[in-house]
Amino acid sequence: MMEFKKRSNPIFKMGLILILSGLMMSSCRSLLIQMGLKQVPDLELRAGLMGTQAHPALLNPFKTYSMVLAAQDYRFFKVKFPAHWYWKVFVTVVNQKKRRGELWIRIFPSRTHWGILIPLRSENEFEVSQEGTQGSVGVINRGRTKTAYLELKQSGAPLQVLLQSEMAPETALFKNLSSPQSLGNRILIGK
Repeated sequence: MMEFKKRSNPIFKMGLILILSGLMMSSCRSLLIQMGLKQVPDLELRAGLMGTQAHPALLNPFKTYSMVLAAQDYRFFKVKFPAHWYWKVFVTVVNQKKRRGELWIRIFPSRTHWGILIPLRSENEFEVSQEGTQGSVGVINRGRTKTAYLELKQSGAPLQVLLQSEMAPETALFKNLSSPQSLGNRILIGK
């Protein structure tokens, strides 16, 4: 058997102390954040699908996306939009901070002649103060198949955003238009 010397290497001891203190510091930081005693910078809160104006992220219109927008966040998405189809995007915005937050959403390019999807518009704005709200945007593609873009702009408090799309042939529109989700913005009751 190997015997341990009573005298240990001082460099080894110092390294061990540094490693253990580093582990304790990182766990203390997360514990302080969870207890609400330390605030996370807004920039670190960003989460979810990212896309820039130069490189928009591909959006699957049949999938739900959850994201957190913070620190003057701008996100861009693109979707292939078939001819004679409509596209509605349902948006749920939640603000859990005491500061006011704003979200602006639009479908573009605006030079494209989208069909009007009554009662929806191609852009919408949300002002949220420690609450939640829902709304929607939508357009009809009366022309040929093309790429449509979705832009989100956030300012103020970090916002949790849930995007849900509905895309279908224009003929299915009249069956779904009376849906309660189509009726503009709503305030969500609760915290």
